[in-house]
Amino acid sequence: MAKMGAEGHKELEVLLEDGVAKSLLLSILPTNLRSRLSFKVIGSASALSRQLAADYVRAPEKSVIAVFDGDQRALEADNRNYAEKMAETSDQTFMDWFNKRIAYLPGESWPESWIVQKNQEAVDSLSKLVDADADWLSEVLEYGLQAGKHNEFFEISKHLGLDREHCLQLFTTNLKQRFEGDFEGLVKTLESIVNE
Repeated sequence: MAKMGAEGHKELEVLLEDGVAKSLLLSILPTNLRSRLSFKVIGSASALSRQLAADYVRAPEKSVIAVFDGDQRALEADNRNYAEKMAETSDQTFMDWFNKRIAYLPGESWPESWIVQKNQEAVDSLSKLVDADADWLSEVLEYGLQAGKHNEFFEISKHLGLDREHCLQLFTTNLKQRFEGDFEGLVKTLESIVNE
């Protein structure tokens, strides 16, 4: 009972690019892991790299990880070089430290696009969650993808008569239920750091 009444100590700080990444992680992580993490939205990939560099300089023992959007996987060397420049160091110790403190969301694109594309593969179960015809919903998802980067859920939510955050929550819930395997690598990475 004392544990339940006490404010929990967060064992790992997770840095994220934006609120969509945070919503996705909150939906897909198991409670026993999620409750041990703190989430901080930092901004762009360069802002994440800059924050990691600052953490290295101030407190290299800090338990922190930056979870980049999936589209940043191809730019890992650029982000690492930027962080190295910001930390004003060029030794292997920093490189090893940085490499242990980065992870990626699934997919090869920004989170909104990936979430919508994956939900296209499970439109039948999504249609039940949003109470809409599956064929019509498929068209709505296409409209969303055509709305442009980071505007997908503004467009989709208008058609569904839901606010953006509720819409995002339903979509990420569908992903958790249908594509849990896509998140295994990220979950294992976070678990291994927390359990060190």
